[in-house]
Amino acid sequence: MRPEYLDIVKRMVPLLTTTTALFIGEAGFGKTPLMTILGFAMARWHADIQSRQGRDVQPAVRLSAEMDFFRGEAGEKWAPCIFDDGDLCDQRPRVLKAFFDPTQAEAMTYVRWVAAKFVRGQARFGGDNEWDPAAEPTNDEWRNSLECLSDAARRTKATQFLEEKV
Repeated sequence: MRPEYLDIVKRMVPLLTTTTALFIGEAGFGKTPLMTILGFAMARWHADIQSRQGRDVQPAVRLSAEMDFFRGEAGEKWAPCIFDDGDLCDQRPRVLKAFFDPTQAEAMTYVRWVAAKFVRGQARFGGDNEWDPAAEPTNDEWRNSLECLSDAARRTKATQFLEEKV
């Protein structure tokens, strides 16, 4: 792996126990390989933790374009799930919440006749090709959004600082 990619992976792995990565864009830009690399990085990281505790687990990645595929086998931290090229817009919000929120102790969603179960800290990724370049914000809109976020972050830090002093 190229050093710059390795640096990105090393920075992302700890974040992916509490956040989810969603990649949306045109086909052919490498979303699936990137999700697979990150998934295996997370799988190996969790498997290494388990091996230090005396457990023998096999790192794996579960990849599917259908949410139904994830049913029947309970989620494990060393087997991240990748929902790739499934239609995100066709999924019910509660299904997406259960899938994309790795902070829940146990997330379950009903798919067909059985539930799909995910565990806290299990990495989950999503990729979709449904992308409309015309709907993307202009550079000025991005700049304004970033300035608003930066301003909000500064105010939040200032508020936290003031609350600590009072």
